[in-house]
Amino acid sequence: MWLRLSNPLPNQLPKAYRQPENLYEALFVGQLNKAKGIVWLAKNWQKFNQLLISNGLPTARLTIVGDGQDKNKIDSLAAKDENIKIIGRVDSAEVSSYLKKADVLLVTSFCYENWPTILTEAAINSCPAIATSHGGSGELARRLGYQTFTAGNLMSLFEAWQKTHQQLKNDCLVKDNDVSESTEGYLNKILNNLN
Repeated sequence: MWLRLSNPLPNQLPKAYRQPENLYEALFVGQLNKAKGIVWLAKNWQKFNQLLISNGLPTARLTIVGDGQDKNKIDSLAAKDENIKIIGRVDSAEVSSYLKKADVLLVTSFCYENWPTILTEAAINSCPAIATSHGGSGELARRLGYQTFTAGNLMSLFEAWQKTHQQLKNDCLVKDNDVSESTEGYLNKILNNLN
């Protein structure tokens, strides 16, 4: 028998997400390496903005928070695109402040994630998100009411962006309430199943 346990969270998730008027400010938080999809995203951000414009949507700015082995490559790509801003490494309190300012978080991992903490942090901070559809990222994103897309597929990301935009306009981001639990509840589930 398998026991499904959500990650314990110190905070409860909000009843509803913030409803930005438009998706102007996108945010990436994580390691700056190819596996996390940020190199692909930065390379394609101008094309993505062209897709937005050609479909009557406003351009978006991408803020990148993090550090890693591909930081120099990201710096080089950002130097060619005025809509990309690199912040670098910050502490967890600062991550929360960036999530509170962002219109949407992008989780672009090519690798299979277990249960990406950044998605629960986005939910805690009432920030809408779009994540890759595979592995734990996709499962958690769907349970949180977020849209998903196929990793490395710009058109799939654009379609998820459009759906998120429409959900926000219709005030209908819906999440599963069984996504998180208190640390005490988490430990009790473990202890009760040791028998």
